[in-house]
Amino acid sequence: DACFQQNFSSRSHFISGASVAVKCKVGKSVPSFNKEVKTNENGEFKVQLPFKVWKQVKRIKGCTFKLISSNEPHCSVASVDTSSSVNLKAIKQGEHIFSAGLFSFKPIKKPNFCNQKPSVPNSKAHVKNEFLPNIDPSTLDKKSTEDTFFPFPPIPFLPPIPFLPPIQFPPIPFLPPIPFLPPNPFLPPNPLLPAPTPFLPPQVTNPLQPLSPPPLFPPV
Repeated sequence: DACFQQNFSSRSHFISGASVAVKCKVGKSVPSFNKEVKTNENGEFKVQLPFKVWKQVKRIKGCTFKLISSNEPHCSVASVDTSSSVNLKAIKQGEHIFSAGLFSFKPIKKPNFCNQKPSVPNSKAHVKNEFLPNIDPSTLDKKSTEDTFFPFPPIPFLPPIPFLPPIQFPPIPFLPPIPFLPPNPFLPPNPLLPAPTPFLPPQVTNPLQPLSPPPLFPPV
């Protein structure tokens, strides 16, 4: 807890090799279990209790945890050094895992950077530093720079589309007139139209029929 916030913040980090004392007892009796353990690289410590959870619930509630020493001389003052709050964290393969809460060390004197307001980084510079690799400009020549930042060649000039002549369609051929249809004998004639002329067959003279005698005229 570098900035005395009594909480884990961006200025905090895990301390490995710190010593923690674990004591368990029931009431005011002599501690039935006392062991000192050290934290790992993640700031966590583990201790195996010698009694069963479902049989010795009071002993587990009577366990206390106390910071003894820090592995970092510049951050060796116990800020939160004692905890008696034990909470069940998980059960893995029949094993009950409890958590003793958060412990922290702090420096003897508060560092100066804790009083500085966090500056808002420039968005362009932040994006550049976040996504672009650090490249020494002196190691790049003009050709490599162009290939790095302009990888696509320019679009070549395209010639204009040539003029297309109009499409000539052949003329429509002459259609013959519609032939005359005879009247339908089953339909009544239209009163607004004149009656058609009846078709008369041509008269043919019978050659076997004798000619009639010429008329007789009285003498003058």
